[in-house]
Amino acid sequence: MNTESVKEQLTRKRVLLLRGDVTEQAVEEVRVRMVTLALESTEEIILAIDTKGGVNVPSLWLVDTMRLISAPVKGIVNGRCFSAGVMILQGCTTRVATRHSSFYLHHVHGTFPYSLRQNDAQIKARLAEDLREAREQDKQVRDLLSKRSGQSRQTVTVLINEGEKINRFYTALEAKKLGFVDKVIDSCELF
Repeated sequence: MNTESVKEQLTRKRVLLLRGDVTEQAVEEVRVRMVTLALESTEEIILAIDTKGGVNVPSLWLVDTMRLISAPVKGIVNGRCFSAGVMILQGCTTRVATRHSSFYLHHVHGTFPYSLRQNDAQIKARLAEDLREAREQDKQVRDLLSKRSGQSRQTVTVLINEGEKINRFYTALEAKKLGFVDKVIDSCELF
């Protein structure tokens, strides 16, 4: 049985997988399947999450998609929920995690393919615009985490700084206490 066959069987049961790196392609696949399921029925969709994180903008698109569809989305973390995964989880209607799952937050990162030694005014202007966009993404992420968790933006910033500076990971129980998860579960009939 190949991966696509498994994904198709799970989709029929209204279960979507978000595993591995959160790439634009992975997010787009989940969004298409999610919208398709929502068009078929308003029954709950389950989004099973196990990710090291990834790109921010497509992750925000997925959050927007979950807000636009009429079917509720239950996010179930089983394993890792790092970086963009935490953000995506906040878009879910219900957020649960298995007891041994772990969570990690850090600052928004980006790559800028420019050399600061270049004197080209266009390159410097483009770099300034890219930096502005990265700061705006960072603000959107902090606002989302703050609003959904009930934590202040200042507290969210402290948590992100701890992740960045001391590589701080949170247990599922800590994530629940911080408001990033609604419930920690020991069992669930997912499939």
